[in-house]
Amino acid sequence: MNNKVNILFINNSIADIDFVKFELNKQGLEFYSETIDTIEKLRSLKYLSNWDIVLMNFHFLNSDIYEIINFIRQVDEFIPIIVISDKVGIDIVIKLIKEGANNFIFKKEIYRLNIEIQNEISQAIIKRENKNLTYSFVENHQKLLNQLTITNQLIDAIPNPIYFKNLEGKYIMCNTAFANIFGVAKNQIIGKTVYDFTQKIYADKYKKLDKEFLNNPEIITDEFEIEYANKSIHYVMFYKAPIYDTSKKLIGMVGHMLDISDKKKAENKLKANQKLLNQLFNNLPGMVYRCKNNKNWTMLFLSNGCKKLTGYNRKELLNDRIIAYADLIEPEYKEYVDTEVQNALNKKTQFQLVYPILNKKNEKVWIHEQGIGVFEHNKLKYLEGICTDITKQKNAELLLKKSEQKYSTLVNNLQEGMGIIDNNEVFTFANVSLENIFASKKNTLVGQSILSFLDDKGKKTVLSHAIRRKNGESSNYNLSITRHDNKKRIIRISVSPYFDLDGEVVGAICLAIDITAQRKVEADLRKRFKYEKLMFQISNQFIDSSNFADKLQSTLNELGKIINAKRIHIIYQKENELKLLSKWQSDDSLQQLNTSNKYTASDLDWFIEKIKNNELININTKDLPNKASVIKNIFIENEIDNYMAQPFSIGDNVLGVIGIVNVQNKDDWSTNDFILIRSLAELLGNVIQRKFSEDKISDLNNKLKVKNKELEEFVYTTSHDLRSPLINVLGFGEELTCSITEILNNINELKISNKGLSKIKNIMEQDIPVMLKYIKISMEKMDTMLKGLLTLSRTGRDEIILENINMNKMIESVIQSFNNEITKNNITIKTQKLPNCYSDNNLLYRVFSNLISNAIKYKHQTRDCHISISGKIVDNKVIYSFKDNGIGIPKSEIDKIFQIFYRINSQNSYGNGIGLAIVKKIIDKLEGKISVESEIDKSTTFYITLKNEKT
Repeated sequence: MNNKVNILFINNSIADIDFVKFELNKQGLEFYSETIDTIEKLRSLKYLSNWDIVLMNFHFLNSDIYEIINFIRQVDEFIPIIVISDKVGIDIVIKLIKEGANNFIFKKEIYRLNIEIQNEISQAIIKRENKNLTYSFVENHQKLLNQLTITNQLIDAIPNPIYFKNLEGKYIMCNTAFANIFGVAKNQIIGKTVYDFTQKIYADKYKKLDKEFLNNPEIITDEFEIEYANKSIHYVMFYKAPIYDTSKKLIGMVGHMLDISDKKKAENKLKANQKLLNQLFNNLPGMVYRCKNNKNWTMLFLSNGCKKLTGYNRKELLNDRIIAYADLIEPEYKEYVDTEVQNALNKKTQFQLVYPILNKKNEKVWIHEQGIGVFEHNKLKYLEGICTDITKQKNAELLLKKSEQKYSTLVNNLQEGMGIIDNNEVFTFANVSLENIFASKKNTLVGQSILSFLDDKGKKTVLSHAIRRKNGESSNYNLSITRHDNKKRIIRISVSPYFDLDGEVVGAICLAIDITAQRKVEADLRKRFKYEKLMFQISNQFIDSSNFADKLQSTLNELGKIINAKRIHIIYQKENELKLLSKWQSDDSLQQLNTSNKYTASDLDWFIEKIKNNELININTKDLPNKASVIKNIFIENEIDNYMAQPFSIGDNVLGVIGIVNVQNKDDWSTNDFILIRSLAELLGNVIQRKFSEDKISDLNNKLKVKNKELEEFVYTTSHDLRSPLINVLGFGEELTCSITEILNNINELKISNKGLSKIKNIMEQDIPVMLKYIKISMEKMDTMLKGLLTLSRTGRDEIILENINMNKMIESVIQSFNNEITKNNITIKTQKLPNCYSDNNLLYRVFSNLISNAIKYKHQTRDCHISISGKIVDNKVIYSFKDNGIGIPKSEIDKIFQIFYRINSQNSYGNGIGLAIVKKIIDKLEGKISVESEIDKSTTFYITLKNEKT
């Protein structure tokens, strides 16, 4: 067996597959494998026979295992199937073998797998070869048996007569169609000659033709008449070919006849029709033609009418003999003719043309041509058509056109719009001024209904006046129309009945004047009054900032009524972030403009840049530039077609914008509108700035209270904690004084006893060193606390340098600084890929140094220390997680751990209670957040929230 095997794994586990591969590799087998897990994927395999063997895991399969085996057997009965399993009953093994599995191997006997695979593949090859040999023998034998029968049936099924003759002229074979010519059965023809079935006159003719053919045996074709048994005469197309044996010796001929009687009749009929058609063409008024599709329009056929039309006879025009037809067409019309014809040919449609030619006498003749391309097998053969003389009609049209031009010049010079409508309110005439009123392109208003420019109210108005018009009454009224450019206009229209020659009203003559500007001036005056009233109300309302939100909402409501807006909002801008300050009516899309939610500041650069530059934004959504693609998508999603935003500011400081949605097209805002809204925006800007200033003062006061409280706690804690080591120093100092006094007293005694000397020695060697040690410890503790206070004080004064920080690189640097302690204490630190942040690198370095230091100090005594650091981006913020498996923090103590000098157990030797206070102060200074989750004796997790990377 070949050492290379293709294995199809079905629903095997990864562990089993790896195990099988390992066993096969040990046996020196190379293999290609693929794994599938459903019968659907099995059915999708293009060739199952490409696989040498199938390995299936019984316990990884559901009840479809038998269905899978049956499917494989239907596709390929020889491919070996081996089922692998841990433990199954003998009944299941028997059922699997019955269903078509070749072998079953328990995993404990997997060492047999290589032998079983080779055995099963070898048996499959033998089975296939045996079956192929059997099939080949039977198939070849059957072919030999059927070949003659098939050939005879094939020849007999041919509807045309076929026969075979030997050199003596005797028939050795023929089909039924040939026997039917003579009205006999096929077996009555075999062994006989043509003299046995037809008259001698025809038989002699056929014999002579056969003799000529045998003298020169080449394939020939001929036409002649034959007489059928029913005495009918038929025209046939006769084909003869020689027959040779294997030694290339001529032994006879084969003949094939095709009845062409119908073809002969059709040819005769076609000749008659052609003659009739020529008579018809030559009597038509005009010129019938057939021509090539080339630059000369080379004529292939022409009727006699060409002489009257062009002055040239047929011979002069055919095949460009004297002149090409294209040379008769006036030069300025040649391109028009060619373009129209080619367009029609491309579409395979008729073409109709009107153009002038110059006849033989150099006279202008106007031609109406109608033609079509003739295609065969989708390929153009030629053009056919008819040309007629329309010179008289064309001259009459030109005269009428000159008359109409005088009338049109008069009407089109009117300043008022003038038009005619029929009884269906459709324009049948419109002058230039009327087309301008409706913003219609030239000659496009005719054929359109005036109702298509109106809303339901306008349609009712027109239809009510149409009733009056049909009664012969004239009328005047105003209409609000929506023009072709989607702009709204108000027109004053005068309508008079239009009568036909019988006195019937067939429509109306209309005069129209655009009075939009006049109405707008009136509306602007009313609007200005309302604006001034609103600004007066704002000045009075916002004297104090109480109920600020309600007052702001009331202002937007009033503004919405003035400009007839459905959506108005105020957006506040600070540090490249947008905040919805207030809105009127539904406009949820504005929440998407808040960069803390869905979009980054860079997505809104275009919008923010406009605001910062104090630019008026007045735009249609479709006209937004490519760099404002995010804004455009927000507008489209929320059906914002038009948007006007007026920035408001204090001095050079732009605070935000008043935004107005879908009130009118950007071109419909007037200068007065902008002036009034800018005045309102400036007033609101002052009000909002004053409110924010008051809020800021209030916020600063609250922060000051908090800081004062923190300072009180700091003073108390500091005085308390510093007092303790001082008391120790004082106490031990007093003890030391007494001890020295006692020494001196003993020394002053004249006689110093051994006991006295021993006491002095004890004091000097034991008591005094102990007291000095405690004094040193207390002073070192005081020194550490004072250094911590100094660090905390400096942290508050450090200058912040904000930048994009590569957190992965920074954390790596922090960890390296703890290498000795990490190695010494067998500490594991795992760091995921961290997102960057926008902060101060030095300050953050101190934060994470303190956290790692704390995790080492407060590690659990009975297990190795593990630290994990991760991060994620949420709503344009980055949250870092710092987790350790140390001693944990009681829930009751979590709120106190950031207080200065606070320790969970003041008696322990860990730290001095300043590290986390410094961490909290740094995070507050960076305008971030820090929080803690802890479970006693299990773990502690710090969460630090900072600004995301600046873009």
